Amino acid sequence: MAALTVNNAKYTDFIREKTKLIVSKGSMIVRNGRGFICLNFATPKNPLLDGLIRLEIAINSYEDSLS
Repeated sequence: MAALTVNNAKYTDFIREKTKLIVSKGSMIVRNGRGFICLNFATPKNPLLDGLIRLEIAINSYEDSLS
Protein backbone atom coordinates (compact mmCIF):
# COMPACT_ATOMS: atom_id res chain seq x y z
CA MET A 1 0.00 0.00 0.00
CA ALA A 2 2.91 2.38 0.61
CA ALA A 3 3.41 2.73 -3.14
CA LEU A 4 -0.18 3.93 -3.41
CA THR A 5 0.16 6.50 -0.70
CA VAL A 6 3.10 8.58 -1.88
CA ASN A 7 0.72 11.54 -1.61
CA ASN A 8 -1.17 10.72 1.59
CA ALA A 9 -3.45 13.77 1.39
CA LYS A 10 -4.56 12.87 -2.13
CA TYR A 11 -5.12 9.24 -1.12
CA THR A 12 -7.12 10.00 2.02
CA ASP A 13 -9.19 12.59 0.14
CA PHE A 14 -9.91 10.01 -2.58
CA ILE A 15 -11.07 7.46 0.01
CA ARG A 16 -13.27 10.05 1.73
CA GLU A 17 -14.82 11.14 -1.59
CA LYS A 18 -15.47 7.60 -2.84
CA THR A 19 -16.61 5.94 0.39
CA LYS A 20 -17.64 8.69 2.82
CA LEU A 21 -15.21 7.01 5.26
CA ILE A 22 -12.89 9.22 7.26
CA VAL A 23 -9.31 7.97 7.29
CA SER A 24 -6.28 9.82 8.58
CA LYS A 25 -2.80 10.17 7.15
CA GLY A 26 -0.44 7.87 9.05
CA SER A 27 1.90 10.81 9.57
CA MET A 28 -0.77 12.43 11.76
CA ILE A 29 -0.53 9.52 14.18
CA VAL A 30 3.18 8.65 14.24
CA ARG A 31 6.25 10.50 13.07
CA ASN A 32 7.29 7.79 10.58
CA GLY A 33 3.73 7.12 9.34
CA ARG A 34 4.30 8.47 5.83
CA GLY A 35 2.88 6.02 3.33
CA PHE A 36 0.25 4.69 5.72
CA ILE A 37 -3.36 5.48 6.59
CA CYS A 38 -5.00 5.21 9.99
CA LEU A 39 -8.41 3.63 10.54
CA ASN A 40 -10.59 3.87 13.63
CA PHE A 41 -12.79 0.82 14.19
CA ALA A 42 -14.92 2.24 17.01
CA THR A 43 -18.19 1.00 15.52
CA PRO A 44 -20.46 -2.06 15.69
CA LYS A 45 -19.66 -5.10 13.53
CA ASN A 46 -22.16 -4.54 10.68
CA PRO A 47 -21.16 -0.93 9.89
CA LEU A 48 -17.51 -2.00 10.20
CA LEU A 49 -17.94 -4.76 7.62
CA ASP A 50 -19.77 -2.37 5.29
CA GLY A 51 -16.99 0.21 5.68
CA LEU A 52 -14.26 -2.34 5.01
CA ILE A 53 -15.99 -3.43 1.80
CA ARG A 54 -16.27 0.21 0.69
CA LEU A 55 -12.62 0.77 1.61
CA GLU A 56 -11.54 -2.24 -0.47
CA ILE A 57 -13.49 -0.92 -3.46
CA ALA A 58 -11.89 2.52 -3.08
CA ILE A 59 -8.37 1.06 -2.82
CA ASN A 60 -8.91 -1.00 -5.98
CA SER A 61 -10.35 2.03 -7.75
CA TYR A 62 -7.38 4.17 -6.72
CA GLU A 63 -4.95 1.51 -7.95
CA ASP A 64 -6.79 1.41 -11.28
CA SER A 65 -6.60 5.21 -11.59
CA LEU A 66 -2.79 5.04 -11.31
CA SER A 67 -2.35 2.62 -14.21
